[in-house]
Amino acid sequence: MGLFGFKKKGEKVDFEINDNDKFWIDDTFNWLVGSFGLPSKSMELITFTDKFFPNSHKNSELNVGSIIKDLSNILELNSTEITFEIQKDIRDLKNVPHEMEGFPLDSETEKISNGYKIHIANSLPPKRLLSRLVYELVLIKLYEEELRFEAGDDNDCLFVYLAAVYLGFGIILSQNLFDTGYSTDGLWETKWNYSSEIPQEMLAYCFAIYLNVFGHKVLPLKDKLPSDFYNLLEKALEYVESYPSEMFSETELKANDLYFQAVQLIKKHEYESAVLKLNEIISITENDKAVSFISYVFERLGYVKIREGKFAESIQLFQKALELDSNNFIARDNIAYALIKMGEVKEGKKHIDKSISLAVKDMAAIYRNLALYFWAKGNIEEAEENFSLSFEAIVVPIFLLEYDYSKFLLVKGEREKSNEYLRLSIEKGEPESTKNE
Repeated sequence: MGLFGFKKKGEKVDFEINDNDKFWIDDTFNWLVGSFGLPSKSMELITFTDKFFPNSHKNSELNVGSIIKDLSNILELNSTEITFEIQKDIRDLKNVPHEMEGFPLDSETEKISNGYKIHIANSLPPKRLLSRLVYELVLIKLYEEELRFEAGDDNDCLFVYLAAVYLGFGIILSQNLFDTGYSTDGLWETKWNYSSEIPQEMLAYCFAIYLNVFGHKVLPLKDKLPSDFYNLLEKALEYVESYPSEMFSETELKANDLYFQAVQLIKKHEYESAVLKLNEIISITENDKAVSFISYVFERLGYVKIREGKFAESIQLFQKALELDSNNFIARDNIAYALIKMGEVKEGKKHIDKSISLAVKDMAAIYRNLALYFWAKGNIEEAEENFSLSFEAIVVPIFLLEYDYSKFLLVKGEREKSNEYLRLSIEKGEPESTKNE
């Protein structure tokens, strides 16, 4: 018996998704379980109603500030840290002939010193505005949860959409897959034809997984979704019942939920309890396809050892993580850090160079490690430059960056500035900073 039902594998289903897309969606969805935990099966799907969007429904027209406030409440974000700016472009010019191909800028989130700024195209019609703000707020949620992923390319754009489905926005995204419109002022006419970045087959498959894993039924959605997409979703549901993924066995879901619990414990610096959860994952996981996931389990075990000051033990765990998955860029960053802290700067530099050769986009940790490397080599000027680059490149917080920079400044004799960064480390709740205050 599979998690999704009793149908025999191989039964003909009128739904198609290629193997690569299927595996990527399965893997991403499993990763999301490990990042956010298993939602309650009683969790209600989010709809654009006054129940979920009370501030937005106070206005006769969609208001960006109200939508951001409502989405922030849903996603447990601090709305005061999220600002926005309306951008005009050629689409706003009247009597200027133009034709746009591809995907013009509809919205984009910028990380700023005191939060986030969302740049929004002035020309967005209401339906697209809502779905784009869902996308941007989910992206901010991923940043706020300190989840290291490479934002920017096509796969990561799709990743954010999958995360939005996982967080309960499947209905809203499905309602706004397409937008065709026409307007005229009697002299000048404008036409547009928009389709979402995520193919509807991929969205239907991901939504079907969500409905099955969390026990929701498709029938109540019939009046909420476009008829064509609803029919596609029904076929996608039949597909996941006929071709259940091994990634969604009860064991795999339990393992990923344990990972989520361990990550939360690590954030609270409850390392002993976190290690118990991580070791339990290793003991129950036997699926060969889960090697990448287990690699991150060993990486987290190594991370705990770093925070306990046991660098030699952490290196062994990071090496195990890299044996399982050589593309585990977090393990590679952290083994470089541990090796340099151990005085093995030459070996640490090899891992830094490897990360750079893999074109990892999350550069903050790499610059931090380069700063430590140059510091260890006595090249203070290069160390200072790379510490500065690390702070500039931050997307999610880098552990002990402020603490290490504080120690570096103290060695340079800049005591006042050193104390400033030590306070920042204390504000992050890093125990190392309070022990050495």
